[in-house]
Amino acid sequence: MPAADVLRPLHRGEPMLAVTFNDLESFCREFHANLTKGGIFVPSEETFELRSTVEVGIDLRFCNEALVLTGEVVHCVPPELASAGAVPGVAVQFERPVSELRALFKGLVGEIPEPGAAPQPAGPDGSERREAERETARVAARVATLDGIELRGLTRNLSISGLLFSVSDEPVAVGEAVIVTLEDGETKESVEIPAEVVRHVEGDGDDVMALGIRFDLDPERDLWAQEFLKRVCDQEHTRRLGGINGDIEELGLANLLQSFGQSSPEGTLTVIDGGLEGSIAFESGMLVATQLGRVRGRKALARMLRWTSGSFEFHARIDPALERDTPQHLDGAILDAMREVDEAEARPGPRPGPRTRFRVDDATFQELASDLGKLECAIVDLARVGANVRKLLDVIPESDADIEAALDELLQTGVLAEEIAD
Repeated sequence: MPAADVLRPLHRGEPMLAVTFNDLESFCREFHANLTKGGIFVPSEETFELRSTVEVGIDLRFCNEALVLTGEVVHCVPPELASAGAVPGVAVQFERPVSELRALFKGLVGEIPEPGAAPQPAGPDGSERREAERETARVAARVATLDGIELRGLTRNLSISGLLFSVSDEPVAVGEAVIVTLEDGETKESVEIPAEVVRHVEGDGDDVMALGIRFDLDPERDLWAQEFLKRVCDQEHTRRLGGINGDIEELGLANLLQSFGQSSPEGTLTVIDGGLEGSIAFESGMLVATQLGRVRGRKALARMLRWTSGSFEFHARIDPALERDTPQHLDGAILDAMREVDEAEARPGPRPGPRTRFRVDDATFQELASDLGKLECAIVDLARVGANVRKLLDVIPESDADIEAALDELLQTGVLAEEIAD
């Protein structure tokens, strides 16, 4: 697009998306938070088609300058979500490269000072800051070891120095060399980056839920890979503008999901509790994707609905990196999952912890074998090979409530006895 189009003056009153900055301080905050990443969120009651082209008028009243930029709609927050605490509007990713946008604004405004630098908090899993600040980004990725093992999943965050990768299979050991493959969802370009697994993030059992991976890039030779990573991070940042964030405990996850389902035609709710991260996506009143680690569908939904703490993030779009399930009615799925939660919470007495393993009493098992169902036998088979409670719940397809009830029965009859609880 010619520079003359970008610098076309903004005629106040002309119909277009418009943002006004009355003072340098507010512009500096927006410039460093979003404009330098190639995007902006514009509050608006209008609705726009995703991927449509729009013009954004930027009125720099504090320096008596104005301009129009062309961009693509990458996220919409509908007016219906205002009741849920959202600001209706449109996230726009500009056509101009970030380097040109920076030069353009500096030419109009002059030097743009950094906003006051606040201390950076630790990550959600308690980790310290990395050498490059990582943007929350859910990008489809492959992690392959040098001996051919390949994991597929989503990133949780991403930077030019590394990523946090959600695991749904057996994890790769800390210290192992890997090749990470990432794809730009817009251009379909991909990049392979040599890397190393540097840490494990555990869930509430001894399962590893995420891998911390550090890239092995030469800052002078691997310029294209660094530019690729920066571009993907910027795109993800822009798509996340306008999202709703908060704590689960304020309303409860079931109420949040019902509220968003009634207020938005589609959306993705991401929930985080310690090292655990789950995603719930709906469209036109139908639940279309639910995932928590290696668990999917209603089982994953029921497990997340039992959470009483943690945080959530909602975006009024379907996360394209999610793998879809068989659609089911959202309200019905919530009711079924809540029924499972109620059944599980109604069981009296203490429960074995997620790391607990069991010893099988073969004599008692043989005595009672004819009275045991398929679920009880499946639990016994897994217990024999050292599966802990978390593994039993993840591997067996029945609901957590049914598995926990069957496990209680096996413990009470003496078929199983707790062996390890750490």
